[in-house]
Amino acid sequence: MPQNVGNVDADPAFVNQAGHDYRLGAASPLIDLGNPAPGGPTLDRLGAARVTDGDGDGVAVRDMGAYEAPALPAININADDTTPPNTLFTAKPHKQVTRRRVTFGFASTEAGSSFLCRLDRHAWQPCTSPDRFKVKVGRHRFQVRARDAAGNTDLSPATYRFRRLR
Repeated sequence: MPQNVGNVDADPAFVNQAGHDYRLGAASPLIDLGNPAPGGPTLDRLGAARVTDGDGDGVAVRDMGAYEAPALPAININADDTTPPNTLFTAKPHKQVTRRRVTFGFASTEAGSSFLCRLDRHAWQPCTSPDRFKVKVGRHRFQVRARDAAGNTDLSPATYRFRRLR
């Protein structure tokens, strides 16, 4: 057996390691890198299906670690579509807010797109519109980007900056 099989020397991009949330973030290099052999547990530590297509390549493989990333729609690599979608906001909070929860609505210029969101410097996560977030007092940046059925991702995410006052 080759040495270092099953080892990855990279940041696992957990959702929130400081907060002890060791689920894999959307940009984790550990997605679909688990043992591809049949058998093994069918559920992860949260009870989610253990073998999903977390990177959207059309092949379901276990993730490394105790948690399975949500499945992404399969990418149609034979599609003639090479144009990425554009992402836009359909609803957003005021520039200055006082509530703990903020809601964002968003859409894509291409029907059937999926979305990835991130708040501040957290990892990109699959999301759906509308999406709500709890925010602390201070300045924040919310970003969302669309990914179309052909696998093209918006290279210029929709970005909104706001501030929670109290």
